[in-house]
This record gives sequence, structure tokens and C-alpha cells, in this order.
Amino acid sequence: MIISARDIPHEGEDFDFQEDGLSVKGFIYPLKNGFDINGEVEAEIDTECSFCTSPMKVPVKEKFHEMMMIEGKIARQLKEVDVDPNDLEIHYVNGNEIDLRPIVDELVGLNMPIQPKCTQEVNASGQPLCVEGSPYQKYLQQNVESPLKSPFEVLKNLKKN
Repeated sequence: MIISARDIPHEGEDFDFQEDGLSVKGFIYPLKNGFDINGEVEAEIDTECSFCTSPMKVPVKEKFHEMMMIEGKIARQLKEVDVDPNDLEIHYVNGNEIDLRPIVDELVGLNMPIQPKCTQEVNASGQPLCVEGSPYQKYLQQNVESPLKSPFEVLKNLKKN
């Protein structure tokens, strides 16, 4: 996912990268001291359900807008300005190649769910339906005694002095 900075025309150009279930499309526009990049990442990431450990795919579709500044004398002499929280993050380019891989990796990583579920349906206790019959559920049935009726039930066994 490398773009040659020397080959970008003054009016900008489209880019399109496809590899291993990952699609990155967008437009790059040259600026005086850098590049303005707008695009979209689409991917299906292989992972497993955090409840039943079944293999699953998580779809990721996210738009991005990044600024890449040319590293060196001109970019380092920019005046300090107040930064608004809505401002873009600025990346620096060193050399004649613009690598989109760090931007794409960050987008995909930030859009992965913390606890992926293979189903959104839940049972009466609020657990995903995939838990029923899962290896974890079988382990609990074989190795854990019957659940306590109340968390305070264990206090009945304490002796008073």
C-alpha cells in the first residue's frame, strides 16, 4: 500500500489497493508541504467468538481523512497554532513513498469489537445463544458445583466467635 509521491499529479489521483480480503480506496491530493488523503477501508477480519470460540469474520468498513506532511526543513518550520480537538492527526513522510499501511492497520484495529459475538441473539439470562453447548459451557457443567442461590450464601458457613 505504497504510493509514489513523485508520480502524483497536481490535480491529485485516485488509488485502489486490494490484498487478502482488504480493500483501500481513496483520493490523494498534493499540497505545498504534504498530501491530503481521503479514503475508505473495507475488510473482513478472521477472529473467534469471545463466548463460544467459534471462528467468525468481523466486517470493518471505515472512512478516513489524513494529512501527510513532508518531513524536513519546510515541515519543521511551521508556526505553532492552537489545535482544535476536531483537527486531523498529521503524519510525516520521509522520502518519496507514502505508506498507507500504518493508517489502515490503526483503523482496522480500532474498529474491531472488544468481545466479538457470532450471534446477537441472547437467552433469558442475557448470554449469547452461542454459549449454550460451547466448550466453556461444557467445562462449567463438568467442573463447577451448582451455582449459589445468593452471593451471601457462603457467609452461612462462617463461625461466630
